[in-house]
Amino acid sequence: MSQIDFSRARPITDTAQLEAVEEARLYLEATDWYVIRAFETGTPVPEEVAHCRTQARAVLTL
Repeated sequence: MSQIDFSRARPITDTAQLEAVEEARLYLEATDWYVIRAFETGTPVPEEVAHCRTQARAVLTL
């Protein structure tokens, strides 16, 4: 079961914000394998990917 609290979730109505959220979601989805590889093998996530993932997560928490 998810530990995410959706009680304060707000609908997104701004088109630009919708596009940014979708882009961030797709980036995280496309780079999830780096995180899985790091967990399974200890190979670090490249710094640039880690930085961009942090930014993408920030977009999703707005």
